[in-house]
Amino acid sequence: EITAPERSVSLLSPNASLGWQISPEVTVRTAAYRAYRTPTLDELHRGSRQGDVVTNPNPLLNPERLTGVEGSVRWARPRASARVTGFFNRLDGMVTNITLRVTPTLITRQKQNVDKARAAGFEIESDFRPNRSVTINALAVFTSSIFLEAPLSTLAGNRVPQMPRYQLGGGVTVA
Repeated sequence: EITAPERSVSLLSPNASLGWQISPEVTVRTAAYRAYRTPTLDELHRGSRQGDVVTNPNPLLNPERLTGVEGSVRWARPRASARVTGFFNRLDGMVTNITLRVTPTLITRQKQNVDKARAAGFEIESDFRPNRSVTINALAVFTSSIFLEAPLSTLAGNRVPQMPRYQLGGGVTVA
């Protein structure tokens, strides 16, 4: 029987925001926040194997910590609106696969809290209502996400994988 260490973690996720309506058409907003992501059950307790790579779980992982700020300007009319938002986020204690041992037949890794990353960028949102029952919207997000510190690897300064540089979206809603 395998027993995991008993742990307790208390987290506080403060969020403060401020908005100012400059005119009937223009609103400015800013926010600062702190958030956490607790490790998943897989990261804590379940290993995996793909070919000759074994990734071991780590029951001692801590939550990842995100600290961020953002600001936006929104323009709104009865039939259309648009918003531009800039953001800056820092992620500390990022859960990463760390290579512990390499042999000719097996690579052994473990999940660990080691990396720090930064994501900064902006998003543009707009919608148009040609009539009361139809809304057309569009969204574009541009993000620069890099590793700030990666003490056990050479990732510092590199892009965070699986984080797209830009995302586009759109939709039509009929009520």
